[in-house]
Amino acid sequence: MSVQASQFGDELRIVKGEVAEVNRLISRLQSEIEAVKAQRAGLENQLAEAEERGELAVKEAKARTRDLEDALQRAKQDMARQLREYQDLMNLKLALDIEIATYRKLLEGEEDRLGQQSILNIQAVSSPVPKYSNGYQSSSSSSPAPKLLIKTIETRDNSRYSSH
Repeated sequence: MSVQASQFGDELRIVKGEVAEVNRLISRLQSEIEAVKAQRAGLENQLAEAEERGELAVKEAKARTRDLEDALQRAKQDMARQLREYQDLMNLKLALDIEIATYRKLLEGEEDRLGQQSILNIQAVSSPVPKYSNGYQSSSSSSPAPKLLIKTIETRDNSRYSSH
């Protein structure tokens, strides 16, 4: 019996040692599990923060895009308005040039009627039609470039008058 008791005592010590080893393994694994859980929670927090920053960046980019599109639309409208104003001014200039030419002919007729002798020096000069930065030309671009008439008149007393 004492041999048996000794065997049981040895087996009991071995089993207790194995149980202690398993308990240490369980404790170590539980510590690793807790560390992995903490790491996972940290990564999930970082992911949530990154998603928030990404959403904010997308919102800011969309707002900036809207602002730029609005500015582009305003610039296009302003350019169209300026083009209309320029065309109106060119039409007014053309009308004034016609009126000036009419008065000039009236004056020439009056000079002829008064019998004033004069020497006329007439030059025709072409002026180019401006081209706009957007590639469009004014509506008068289909006609040839307008001519500028420069006239020098010398009267009997050798005084000179130039008009254009």
